[in-house]
Amino acid sequence: MRISGKNRWILACLCLSLLLTACGGGKKESEEHTEYAIDPQTESLTIAGAEGSPAVYTRADLEKLGLETRTYSARGKEKKNARQFLEFSGVDLDTLLEDAGYSTKGVFMKVFCSDGYVREYDVEELFDRYVYEDNASGEKKPAAPMIALADDEKGWEYPSPFRLVYGQADYDTGQSMDFNMQGWASYVQYIEVSYQ
Repeated sequence: MRISGKNRWILACLCLSLLLTACGGGKKESEEHTEYAIDPQTESLTIAGAEGSPAVYTRADLEKLGLETRTYSARGKEKKNARQFLEFSGVDLDTLLEDAGYSTKGVFMKVFCSDGYVREYDVEELFDRYVYEDNASGEKKPAAPMIALADDEKGWEYPSPFRLVYGQADYDTGQSMDFNMQGWASYVQYIEVSYQ
């Protein structure tokens, strides 16, 4: 049986497609992650990745690492999109990741939260953020991201006290706003670390 030039091309494409599928060529590393079952009652934070054993933290463990209190400038959709200034106590993200055995260079992390929120972050981008001094001057200073602890007295919906907070992009002005609060993650239960 003789195969025409057009049919040879189709057959070659089909073979290549099957080969890529068999080798997993269609799946990016960032799409692969450990299946993590959300438990709304969990009060601990687990940090895990391809290397080493998972590190598990409680509120008391984070307190032992040394808490800092810091004010972040932020915008959300409430309060007529105005920039707000919110105070948090927690541990710098780099301190926590290093304690768990990870670098912050070239790292991506996917957070899984008690309320079902899942998001992936480029960690280095989170360190390229700022805190604005006020609403008028435009003065700003670098702000490191942190895993903040929820205030016990405010009664969160879920018992996990961990919240990822970070500063604003340098373009945040009256005309070009950075709604960084939209990307903050509350009730964080699990951080999956990957290098890409």
